[in-house]
Amino acid sequence: MQCLLFDGPESVYHVHDKGYKWLFQKPQVLIGFLRDFMKLPAEATVLEVVSLDTEHVLPDWKGLRSDRVFRVLLEIGGLRREWLVLLEFQREPDTTMDVRFLEYEMLAMLSQANAWRGNNANAGTATDLTLPAVMRIVIYNGEFPWQGWKQRPLVKQEAAQCWTDLPEVWIRKVHQVDVHRMDVHELASQTSGISKVFWLDQVIGVDYEETINRLRALPTRLDLVSGEEYKSFMGWLNVRLQKSVPAFVQKIAEVFEQMKRGEEGKVAEVVEVYYEKKFREVREQALLEGKLEGKSEGKLEGKIEFAKRLIAEEQFSVDKIAHLSGLTVEQVRGLMVN
Repeated sequence: MQCLLFDGPESVYHVHDKGYKWLFQKPQVLIGFLRDFMKLPAEATVLEVVSLDTEHVLPDWKGLRSDRVFRVLLEIGGLRREWLVLLEFQREPDTTMDVRFLEYEMLAMLSQANAWRGNNANAGTATDLTLPAVMRIVIYNGEFPWQGWKQRPLVKQEAAQCWTDLPEVWIRKVHQVDVHRMDVHELASQTSGISKVFWLDQVIGVDYEETINRLRALPTRLDLVSGEEYKSFMGWLNVRLQKSVPAFVQKIAEVFEQMKRGEEGKVAEVVEVYYEKKFREVREQALLEGKLEGKSEGKLEGKIEFAKRLIAEEQFSVDKIAHLSGLTVEQVRGLMVN
């Protein structure tokens, strides 16, 4: 099964970034994200979501960055307001982020002004030019914290005509959603599909045991996720797991093809079998290499080699490595230091 989600002419820094970009092309995913993470008021009605990527992705970065730009029309309290939502997906910290957001905003405003000029070119009386408010968001999926990050104003000037009844989070700032450092219980309790993406992406490829635990819990976690968001989530998970468990691509594809809603936990069984098989292969190879070295302590060398390989995978706890390798916790910690 071809992984179309991550294959294509565009090149981005990391598969996480491209996966997120694919997800956010769905309006319902963006709306769920704004409600769960940007405190969009429950009484707000989203009237329209339009992707502006082809208009506003900067030429110098097109194909290199995984960005999304949306025009969102909201109604709250009987008033309508247009917002420009700028999304950046980052795996690594980027010190040029503020400048990039400013350039996106300038391009969008110029586009609005040109459209207004064209509409009023032959009119006797010009209509008012109304520019959208802007929401700037970085979704950061890096392994380590973004040092020096702060929720800060983009520029000194405050945005004009911001709704006073919208949360402070919606006023002229650059906001960061830090996937790996979100509270796991809060993520699990939220109802949007994207919250479940973040909840799983915290552990896939990082902690295999917790990955299996969360996959088993999917049927209950997905209960309140809407139909369209559910489809997007399952499409993302299918390809995400195929990338993480490459030897079982066909098996994973078959499980997803046959699986019904409420049976999502079945995928945990496939992932668990994959890791068990991988453990056996790594252990046998480590033991073999330990014996071939001709050392009298070949058995111990095999355990050490096995433990080193598990450490290199960066997906296993100290206790788990000790249990699988037969070494003590202290021995494993010593190998990590050395």
